[in-house]
Amino acid sequence: MTNSCSSTLTGSTLTTTEADRKWSVTSVVGSAGTCTLTATAVSQDGTAIPNLTYTVNLTVKSMCDPPDIVRAPTLRDGTVYLDGSEYHEFTWPEFATEHPFDCPLTYTVSGCEYIDAATTYDLINRTIRIKSSDRSLAGQCVMTITALTENSFTPISTTSFTLTMIAEYYYSERAK
Repeated sequence: MTNSCSSTLTGSTLTTTEADRKWSVTSVVGSAGTCTLTATAVSQDGTAIPNLTYTVNLTVKSMCDPPDIVRAPTLRDGTVYLDGSEYHEFTWPEFATEHPFDCPLTYTVSGCEYIDAATTYDLINRTIRIKSSDRSLAGQCVMTITALTENSFTPISTTSFTLTMIAEYYYSERAK
């Protein structure tokens, strides 16, 4: 009996019991992924019988994929003045996971694609930075932040906020 699970089941014990024709996996740690377990029948003298092979794909799933509960933060709406003088930065808190706690998540941001040229996204630090003096960007849009599981990229929770962009001349009038 052979297996290709050593890299997937790092730190775990995979035991083969040929007499009982069993594989046992205990204390599963390591990476989520798939590995192959193969059993080939052998004759009494130990010679493999090639047409009597049984293969099983073992899928190891992360406990965090997905977590039972994901709590998205409530975000405040934001305003950007299109005067080009400074970056307007928006940072959102991590989404909270439970069962298990502290699962690693990745994020995507969508909804205001027409301002992408003026926007920098730092998804690791959960930050959006906007700087522009392009008055044509004035208006409102809704930015949606989606949390995804780290391994399968399955969307599991979203939150959003309204972004209001005010053209420079409105900003100048406001400052008087």
